[in-house]
Amino acid sequence: MSDESLFEFGFTHNRKLRRLSDVAFRLWVTAIDVANEDGTDGLVTPDSIDVFTKAPKTGKERETAIAELVDGGLWHPVDGGWVIHDFLKHQESAEGRTDRKAMDRRRMRLSRNRKSYVAFAVSNGATCRYCGVELIDGSGGSWSSDDQKRWACLDHIVPRCQGGSDSDENLALSCWLCNSKKGGRTPEQAGMVLR
Repeated sequence: MSDESLFEFGFTHNRKLRRLSDVAFRLWVTAIDVANEDGTDGLVTPDSIDVFTKAPKTGKERETAIAELVDGGLWHPVDGGWVIHDFLKHQESAEGRTDRKAMDRRRMRLSRNRKSYVAFAVSNGATCRYCGVELIDGSGGSWSSDDQKRWACLDHIVPRCQGGSDSDENLALSCWLCNSKKGGRTPEQAGMVLR
């Protein structure tokens, strides 16, 4: 979620937020942003507030803003600070973010390796595992629409949207046309036979 907006459109219309002073609202928004960035799963500590830009550093203004957030049900007191209400319901956990980034890195590494594999396979006369047409590398140049149908693709036999993995056993070389026809279905669901 780090690549997406932290807030839903129209979030400022929430009745809890509309009651906040500008200082408390700014503190709430900043706390969510910093909790996401620092991976605290919504924990806000007095020390973390000290580094917030434009947040009240000490004194009555700060105490009043925090009291507004607690009284409004937006922060909950815990040992060592506060937890942002429903943080993990709307934001990605630190563990989930770490796992997602690791998966993204793995997917990029596999993608680079697979592109090399597809280019190698095509240069050695690979054919589509569904229709048997000879494949071409569509990564460069201008091609006719007939050529485009023969572009080499790596197809997930059991699609990822149905729980299929990125393992080599779940991948098959296919032409662009068969890959598009199959879509997010298994070969059986699409009425296709894997050769």
